[in-house]
This record gives sequence, C-alpha cells and structure tokens, in this order.
Amino acid sequence: MSTAISSTAQSFEGVWIPVKQELNGQPLPADPQSKLTIQGGTYTFETAHATDQGEATYGDGKMDIYSREGANKGKHFKAIYTLEENQLTVCYNLAGDRYPENFETQGNALFFLCVFQRQQ
Repeated sequence: MSTAISSTAQSFEGVWIPVKQELNGQPLPADPQSKLTIQGGTYTFETAHATDQGEATYGDGKMDIYSREGANKGKHFKAIYTLEENQLTVCYNLAGDRYPENFETQGNALFFLCVFQRQQ
C-alpha cells in the first residue's frame, strides 16, 4: 500500500510526462510532445498544438489551477490529485464549478483524468 507524499509545492516541482489520459471515460491518444513543468506555484503545460501557463495551489488532495496565458487564459479549473513517488494523478473538472469527488470521468463530460510520470 502506498501513501501520498506531502503536498508541498516542492514535491510537485519538475517535468512531468502524461502516460495516461481520458475524458468522459474515453481514453485519449498520447501526445509524445506533451509535458507539464512545475516550478514553485507556477506551471507550463505544452502539447504539440498549444501551451498553457499559470499558477496552481495544492493542498489536502485538491488543486486550483489558474490559467494566465495560452489556450485556457482566464480559466480556473478545480481538480483532485494523488502524488505517489514519481507519479501524479490529476482529475480536472474543466467546467471549474466544483472539485471532482473521485478519479472517475465516465458520465462527466468535462472531467479530464491525466496520469503523469516525473521525468526530472
């Protein structure tokens, strides 16, 4: 049984590569150029088609993501997460109106799940 690491900003720092993604219960194809870079309370998410930058706050298994530049500029997403060793699992509510209750996306058209593996 693994336990989540303390959710300090330092625990999240580094480069993360998505290894699994799904939206509304449906798997999404991998984008080999995607990566998430976290430094302190800021993030940059890059894909083959877009880049998004902003701030994120973490605590008690919940995240608030504030996009400041890029494809999602001005949006606020609510998410839940687990951080275990070098794997970060995040379930985002792209509507931003509430935190997901679990990591299931089926039946929730705007719930996006992403499992990241730490690269650095």
